[in-house]
Amino acid sequence: MASGDIFLWERMWQDTAKYLGMETASPVPLTLARHMHEKGELWREIAERHNLIQPDLGKLVGWGDSIFHTETVIISDTNKIY
Repeated sequence: MASGDIFLWERMWQDTAKYLGMETASPVPLTLARHMHEKGELWREIAERHNLIQPDLGKLVGWGDSIFHTETVIISDTNKIY
């Protein structure tokens, strides 16, 4: 989507599900940082199994939640992506 299209994330998920022949449900508010906090041990196991450099998920990723807040309409614009 680097053609300058403007899109809504909620609509994008609906369109993707429709394309795949799936139904969607109403959005569920999610704090990604809180949700992913419990995934640390799973990531550590994956990192060890595949000899990855960083086994600490908290050091690897800063969980920004900007596109996951369903209380806010996010309009994404790719015009300045180039």
